[in-house]
Amino acid sequence: MATGAIKPAKKQQELQFVALPKATLTENALIYNDDAPTFEEWEAHGRALQQCSGAALWWVGDWFVWGEGQFGEQAYQAVGDYEPETVRWAVYCASRVRLSHRRIGLSFGHHQAVAPLTPDEQDKWLGLAEKHDLTMRELRASIKVGRIVSQEEIDAQRAIAPALVDVELVFHDPKWLRFVKQQWNDRASIPVDEKRRWLEALREPARMAAELEKELAE
Repeated sequence: MATGAIKPAKKQQELQFVALPKATLTENALIYNDDAPTFEEWEAHGRALQQCSGAALWWVGDWFVWGEGQFGEQAYQAVGDYEPETVRWAVYCASRVRLSHRRIGLSFGHHQAVAPLTPDEQDKWLGLAEKHDLTMRELRASIKVGRIVSQEEIDAQRAIAPALVDVELVFHDPKWLRFVKQQWNDRASIPVDEKRRWLEALREPARMAAELEKELAE
């Protein structure tokens, strides 16, 4: 086995998830054994841990997809304390993106961006993301317009684009209103951080609408 490779842990009193040569990962610690690793081995541990971090959502997604196929509704009893949103995204991506299309050099977020597409389109855009070293945001923007988009172009467009909710535009420009509604209808594919930005943008207009409703009802 190559130095630093991950291998199944032996059973001990404390649950071990994975074991590294000369070290063990448990639920809340990385423990080095008496037989200390060399610098090169220790450095390889870091690379292995990085791989674990990137692979975790794939593991969760594939775990649940297999379990649901095997045990049906009973599988939901095993979700336990998992964050529902995390499991939902992991399962959606794992079930939509075939193993043969997954790219080790790209993040789970890159694969989330292509998950709604057909397998051929997934392969195309993931290939372009690798070739052009696209960030997750650049990939999403590129898919949306059907061509490679750089971060500079995204920033420039955001600087001149109106905010998500602009009261005057919403009331006087039907095209903009339809655009906002389309964004809203497609929000399942939007990252959580972006949804939080939307929420902040919507708070004040929602308060204004509630006050107007109250005034008009009096």
